[in-house]
Amino acid sequence: MRQFVRHLLFGISESMGRIFLPILLAYIFLGLSYLIPVSTNIVPPFFDLSSPYMALVYFVSQSGKYGLTLIVLLVLITLLRREGQSSKDKINEVIVIAVVALILGGAGAVINERVIKTHFEVPRPNIVWLAGKNGTGLLGMSAVDFYAVGDKEVRREVLSAVLDNNDFIPLSSPIKLHWGYETGYSFPSGHSFSAMFFAIFLFLICSTLIKDRNVRWIYVLLPWGVAVCFSRPMLGVHTPTDVFVGGLQGGLLGTFAWGISIKLIRKINST
Repeated sequence: MRQFVRHLLFGISESMGRIFLPILLAYIFLGLSYLIPVSTNIVPPFFDLSSPYMALVYFVSQSGKYGLTLIVLLVLITLLRREGQSSKDKINEVIVIAVVALILGGAGAVINERVIKTHFEVPRPNIVWLAGKNGTGLLGMSAVDFYAVGDKEVRREVLSAVLDNNDFIPLSSPIKLHWGYETGYSFPSGHSFSAMFFAIFLFLICSTLIKDRNVRWIYVLLPWGVAVCFSRPMLGVHTPTDVFVGGLQGGLLGTFAWGISIKLIRKINST
């Protein structure tokens, strides 16, 4: 009995160190996003959104949206190429992982965008800055009035016109287009939700199914997810609270998706 308990505790401590400790560290670093100086004054001296450095931040931000397919494919290919498992079992694993990620990740993103955001109706910080005090800013109306002018498409037309007619706003062309496109509500961050969902889900999947310790690139998934979260307030389109809550939602759902996937994989491969 004593030996069993010793082995059990050793197994738990090993799992904590190899799997759950990196996730905990990722969320500690995510909490540091509150140190990013974001307020209604989101232009210099905080961040020069026309600088080449911010172009890199924009690229990282967009990787949380457009780079997900490539990241998922890389993980699935790694799973298919590993040794010690039959081709049939590996194909079953890939199908389960893809389906669970599509269903839970997609459903979570839709609920976040269409239910949670519309319930809280928190304006984006760049909209608050453009609106100015009592609607006296470049936007020509208050943030509340801006969100009342119509749906996202209408708001995009209004905001793009303001940005195009005010060249002194220090924005690079890609970031100006990004500001003009992102006219939904702010809380919680959809980019942060998706990035942390896939970062944690895929990290846990790889840590569980891949026994080869040489596949260490999977640890890059966690800092990548955190970097996407950090990029959003740096671009002025979210607050630290937006990204922390969005990232927490994504991580929790990603952990749940991992548990569901492993259970289904073991059940299918045992038959």
